[in-house]
Amino acid sequence: GKRTGMKIFNQHVGPFFNDTDIEYELFVTERANHANERLSKEDLDQWDALLFMSGDGLLNEGVNGLLSREDAALAIQKPYGLIPCGSGNAIVGGILHYSREDFSPLSAAFVFAKGLHSACLQTMDVGMCIQDERRTYFCMLVNWGFSGDVDVETEVIRGIGELRFVFGALWRCLNRRTYRANISYRPIGEDSTAKISVV
Repeated sequence: GKRTGMKIFNQHVGPFFNDTDIEYELFVTERANHANERLSKEDLDQWDALLFMSGDGLLNEGVNGLLSREDAALAIQKPYGLIPCGSGNAIVGGILHYSREDFSPLSAAFVFAKGLHSACLQTMDVGMCIQDERRTYFCMLVNWGFSGDVDVETEVIRGIGELRFVFGALWRCLNRRTYRANISYRPIGEDSTAKISVV
């Protein structure tokens, strides 16, 4: 994202947690998949909850770490929250909207703290995509085709924040491609798999 996580933590989230006596351990990721690696083997009993300070991507990385464990069914039950400081913040935006709170890091920290001390925790759907025998889990969407290209191709300019998606979309509109795929899904509660072809 915009690499603003530590600044936001130091200015808003850390002081809020200190003022409300919420103990925390700060873990700063150093590379792609670092959160995935740590959460795939860490003893989760040492924490009451997990809080991701990022955009949607790091949360998805953490969820993939939790679901790659042998105790995945138990691990994914660990409460987790999200503080917005990434390029894409749609998940936490939805949480804050649902909670009738302003879109800000401090509001997200408040909603997270409130969830720790009440019965207002909400479940979140997680999907799975299998490609070439590799399972990937996601909390919101799978990018493919146009939007996938925009996301991946603008990684080199992610430092400019969400503006990268505008530039990427304009570039991809001017340089369009054709995408083909076969997609299958299993509707909830049904034994058969439905298949569609996308061109």
